[in-house]
Amino acid sequence: MAGEGAVYLPLIGRILVGAFFVFLSISHAINWRVRSDDLRARNILMPTLFLWVAIILYFICGFFFIFHFAMPSVVFILAIMLIIRALILGNFWSKKAVDQHTARIQFMTNIALLGAVLMAL
Repeated sequence: MAGEGAVYLPLIGRILVGAFFVFLSISHAINWRVRSDDLRARNILMPTLFLWVAIILYFICGFFFIFHFAMPSVVFILAIMLIIRALILGNFWSKKAVDQHTARIQFMTNIALLGAVLMAL
């Protein structure tokens, strides 16, 4: 039984992590106006372009992650995007006490995802 887990557990992990990025991209694409307005409110330059580049990269990298294709490149791209995402969305250090908890959770979630992505190498 232990031998079977060694085969299937990494596959299940890749499916879960890759599917997260695919669904994230779809969610952002469906709600792109709201997401773009949020980025604009955070003073991100060219928020619509920034968002659509992220949507496309998350979608492609999510599928590549699932199928274990071009993993060094996929991991590099996702790592950079997660670091940027953590710094933009999870900047809890600059929030008021009311918003600080939610921002800290977003930051920690992105860092945990970064760990999951890095383990795929």
